[in-house]
Amino acid sequence: MWKITQQGIEKRRYIQALTAVDVERLVASSSQDPTRFVTEFKDLLRESVKLHLVSDVPIAAMCSGGVDSSLIAAYAKDYVTDIPGYVADVAWDDGEGDQAARIGRHLGVPIRRIVVDQACFLELWPYAVWHSDGPPLSPSDSALLAVTRACRSDGIKVLLTGEGSDELFGGHSAHQITFDSWRRLNSWRRLFSRPRGAMQGIRHEPFGMTPMNSSRARRLTVAFGASQALLTKRLFELLAPIEDDADRAFIAHGLHDLHHHLSWILHRHDRLGVAASMEMRVPFLENALFDFAFHLPRRAKLHRGHAKWLVKKAAAELLPADVVYARKKGFPVTSKFSRGTQRLLLGGRLAEVMEWSAEATDEIVANLVEDRVLRFHVVGLELWCRLFFGGEAPDALGEKLASLAEYAKSRPNRPPTRKWLPATR
Repeated sequence: MWKITQQGIEKRRYIQALTAVDVERLVASSSQDPTRFVTEFKDLLRESVKLHLVSDVPIAAMCSGGVDSSLIAAYAKDYVTDIPGYVADVAWDDGEGDQAARIGRHLGVPIRRIVVDQACFLELWPYAVWHSDGPPLSPSDSALLAVTRACRSDGIKVLLTGEGSDELFGGHSAHQITFDSWRRLNSWRRLFSRPRGAMQGIRHEPFGMTPMNSSRARRLTVAFGASQALLTKRLFELLAPIEDDADRAFIAHGLHDLHHHLSWILHRHDRLGVAASMEMRVPFLENALFDFAFHLPRRAKLHRGHAKWLVKKAAAELLPADVVYARKKGFPVTSKFSRGTQRLLLGGRLAEVMEWSAEATDEIVANLVEDRVLRFHVVGLELWCRLFFGGEAPDALGEKLASLAEYAKSRPNRPPTRKWLPATR
C-alpha cells in the first residue's frame, strides 16, 4: 500500500505472513484436539458471510457444487432467504452443473446454470486475456467471465465465492504431497544416518517435491525465482519452533501460497468481475479468519487423510457427505475446447516477437497438437500479443479461433447454449 501526502510516500504491506504469524501460539495449538476448533470456525465464517452480504444492490452466490462455495451458499441462505446461485456449467463429462443443481435443491437455492460450451469458450477467450491485461493462466478464465456477464445481465452486481479456503485451510493436493514427502524423508532418517542428497534437495525446494527430483528444481529456483526461494527459506526459519518437519513444511506451504497462488486468483477475480461491472466477494478471506487459520495446527487442516478437514467437518452438518468428501475438481474446463487453435500461431505475432523461424514455428505448432496444457498457454500468448501489440479486437480474434478450432463433441443431453452474451468492446 502506498500513502501519498505532501510529506512524501509511505509504503507498507497490509498483511505479511512473516509478521502476522505468532509462532508460539501456533506451537501451543499443536497439542490440542482439532475438534475444538470446529465451533469457532463455524462462528467466524458465519459472521464473515453476514458481513459480506451487506449490499444495497442485488447479490448472489457462486455455487459450483464443491464444498467451499456450497458452504458459503448455505450460510448466506440463512440471512438472505431468496439468494440465487450461479454455476459455470461446462459442457463436458466433468462439468459441475449437475452437482450444483443437486446442492441447490438440497439448500433450497435456485441455481442458474450458465452453459459454457466450446463456442462460448472460444468467444470469451480473447476477452478474458484483454480484461486480465496479460497472458491467461487458466482455461477457466472464460468460464468465470461467462458467469459474471450472466450475473450482470440478470441485474446481479455482487457475487459471493469460495476462494481462499484451499490456501488457508490446506485444500490443495500439493500441500498433502509436501507433507507426505517430508514424512517419508523422516522415515529415511531413521534408516540412514545421513541421507545427504535427499536432505539437501528437499530443503532447497521443499514444496511438492520428492527428494529424487528436487535437484533440477533447485537449479531452476535459483535461476528464475530467487525472491520465491528467499520467502521459502524465511518461512522455514519462522516456523523452526515446530519440531515435526512434515508439519512445518505443510504449514509453510500454505503460507507461501498466500503470496503466490492466491495472488493470481484474486487478480483474476478482480479483473473478470469488474469486466462485467461486478463485485466479487470472498468471505473466507476475512481478517478474523486469516488470524484463525494462521494459528491452526496441521491436524486441523490435514487429518486422517482428509485435506481441508476443518472446513469439511463444518460442511458435513449442512451438505450431503458424498459432496463434502468428493474429490476436488477445481473449476474444470476441458483442454479439448482449444483443439486446432494452435494454427493461430502460423503467421502470427508471437513468432515475430520470439524471432522463431518458419521451420521452428511449424514444429512448435505440430507439438501443440498433443500437448493440450502447453497449447492453451502458447495460444494465450499469441492472443495477448495480437491484442496488445497488434491492436486486434477481441471479437475478431474469437471468430478466428472459432474458424480454426476442431469440433469437440460435448456430453449428450446438454441444454443448448443461449445467445445471452452482451456485445462488449
